[in-house]
Amino acid sequence: MDLTEVMKYISKEALVIVPVCWIVGFAIKKAKFIADKLIPLVLLVVGAGIAMAILGPTAQNAVQGLLCAGASVLIHQIKRQLKDK
Repeated sequence: MDLTEVMKYISKEALVIVPVCWIVGFAIKKAKFIADKLIPLVLLVVGAGIAMAILGPTAQNAVQGLLCAGASVLIHQIKRQLKDK
């Protein structure tokens, strides 16, 4: 799956959550107080929480946050894979 497929499902109002999740993930990674394997899970919770805080507490908005967190992890992994090759 590529990023354009994921972005089709994210509302324009929720797009700001993608860089926020990326920054939170980067900060967690640098701080080393959470194991690397748990960062995506933390970002799912953070993304859903931010989306419901900004857009309202509905299941659809929680899903928007999950998609944004997933997009941020996908962007990070694409960047990392391209850098390693």
